[in-house]
Amino acid sequence: CFGSTINLTSVTNFPGAPSSLTYSWTGPNGFTSNLQNPTIPNSTPLDSGTYTLNYTTPNCNGTATTLVIVNTPINPAFTQIAPICQNGAVSNLSTISTNVPAIQGTWNPALVSSAVVGTQTYTFTPNAGVCANVATMNIQILPNEQVTFNQISPFCIGDTPTALPATSTNNIAYTGTWSPATISTAVAGTATYV
Repeated sequence: CFGSTINLTSVTNFPGAPSSLTYSWTGPNGFTSNLQNPTIPNSTPLDSGTYTLNYTTPNCNGTATTLVIVNTPINPAFTQIAPICQNGAVSNLSTISTNVPAIQGTWNPALVSSAVVGTQTYTFTPNAGVCANVATMNIQILPNEQVTFNQISPFCIGDTPTALPATSTNNIAYTGTWSPATISTAVAGTATYV
């Protein structure tokens, strides 16, 4: 994964003192080394490719290759949780991303809280061994407030009424349902709709 250390390893079972062995590594991005087991810290996708080891012993010479792939970390994606009213019901944070293939991990904090008004930040950490970045989700907790609407003018009996408003007149408009759902002008008097 991007940023990790590449460990190149040569396992030798040749008789004789180790000082009698020589190593010559070559690879992508101009890599060369005379170490038996070199490392490449902070790898990038430019370090991907075939690494070749040429070795010599007192009795023989040889070549070995290994393929290294450095992946670019994936950004985990999640469905944004909509704003929640203070002390309202909360959704669970999914521990599986919407990426294909999906990325599993954990959230900190693990549970959404609607106790405090404001924007709460939750941090997703992918499971170990997954080449993915840390992700965050900001969830807005809204203050509870009285929903307001423009007053509807009076009707005469039998008039065709207007529809009840679909959204409130608050600074942050609210939507919902009415009970009863429609205005009736069949009977004189005052009716309350909730």
